[in-house]
Amino acid sequence: MGHGITWSSLPEYPMMMPFASAFAINNLGITNHQLPMLFMVSGLSSLVIMPMVGKLSDRLDKFKIFAVASVWMTIVCVVYTNLTVSPLWQVMIFNVLMMMGIMSRMIPASALTSAIPEMADRGAFMSINSSLQQIAGGIAATVAGLIVSQPSKGAPL
Repeated sequence: MGHGITWSSLPEYPMMMPFASAFAINNLGITNHQLPMLFMVSGLSSLVIMPMVGKLSDRLDKFKIFAVASVWMTIVCVVYTNLTVSPLWQVMIFNVLMMMGIMSRMIPASALTSAIPEMADRGAFMSINSSLQQIAGGIAATVAGLIVSQPSKGAPL
């Protein structure tokens, strides 16, 4: 069970994030000058969200938080990837909502995964687990690169 959570903890990250800038510019109408502000707001939101999710994960059932966050992330991803040209404030809100979904899955998944091995084996287990996640992320980004297309320069992805 824990291994499944590990593999699915961030599938949208390597599939979507390599195209975040191109998608924001070509599909959402964000300018090159607005892009740093968009990513700064998203990054700062994670500094607030991560500790809150960590505390919530310690208090409540980690798997339930993971499950609810997975549904949340599915909904937010579907809405976000179907947005058309949108104002910066709206794109920022959706990016923050995505960060909430990502962090709300990643943190409980990591906590559940780290509980699988015995204490003496935890370092080796987490190292192998991290390596497998990096390999999976590389494969996901490669597959995403084969799927995503742009008919012409400046056209939506």
